Amino acid sequence: MTTDSGRQHRTRALGLCLTAMLIAACGGSLDFLNPDRHREVRGVIGPSIGGGEACVGLMGDDGTWHNTLWPEGWRVVPAPAQILAPDGRTFAEAGDTVVVDGQLSAEGQGPCPGTPLEVESARRTGP
Repeated sequence: MTTDSGRQHRTRALGLCLTAMLIAACGGSLDFLNPDRHREVRGVIGPSIGGGEACVGLMGDDGTWHNTLWPEGWRVVPAPAQILAPDGRTFAEAGDTVVVDGQLSAEGQGPCPGTPLEVESARRTGP
């Protein structure tokens, strides 16, 4: 016979396990659940591999890797890692420091790893 306290203990343990799995599946971050998803992220543009495909993202100063989702007209060139502005000029390439304003997204894009960040605006701050 199971007591109420035993049932509560198992329910609490199951809840903690499910929470831990959710956090791990989200790359250790639940930021996308925050209703205030706007972020200004400063970091370095760099390449990554996701699902066997080359990706370009942003390593934030806080150590968070962001899968950057650029607005229509912008292009990502994985090799060499470059971000091209709508006019075709190179906005940034691997190793460049940029600041982007955007929204955290619960939706990823393709196989690229990292916290999805939908870029609204960006500026380059250094090589």
